[in-house]
Amino acid sequence: ADAKDVPAAAAAAPPKAPVLKKGALYKRRGGFGALGADKWQLRYFALHADGQLSYYEQAVAELVDLNEAPRGAMNLGKGSSVAVDMKYPQAPHDFGFEVHGDADTWHIVGATEADRADWVKHLAAVPFVAVRGSLSHHHGANAGLSLS
Repeated sequence: ADAKDVPAAAAAAPPKAPVLKKGALYKRRGGFGALGADKWQLRYFALHADGQLSYYEQAVAELVDLNEAPRGAMNLGKGSSVAVDMKYPQAPHDFGFEVHGDADTWHIVGATEADRADWVKHLAAVPFVAVRGSLSHHHGANAGLSLS
């Protein structure tokens, strides 16, 4: 393909940072959607090396193109935090956590304790992200997990 065949916006767009972690999680809807019966939606999430956490409309990996614009994104860094062991009464599972980013808070639930623990571990590895709470009191494969 010749350079003239590439749209200017695509040629100028910087490449996205590498993905550190990706997978399906439940996210509580915000805005008017939070008032509806279906408050929790399965979405596909990606955590990038530059600290961007994004999610996509589709939840199935094969249907998600990480090069497309996400449905939502937040930047993690100074002032960001992850609150572990959140309890959401209407959530589809008991493995909740809360992510506080640059301008938003997302309420998220993993399908398993191992899933939540792995996401929290990766989020905690982003510079300046503080972790509140602990996974160490849970039993099972991740009992004793240290996030420090």
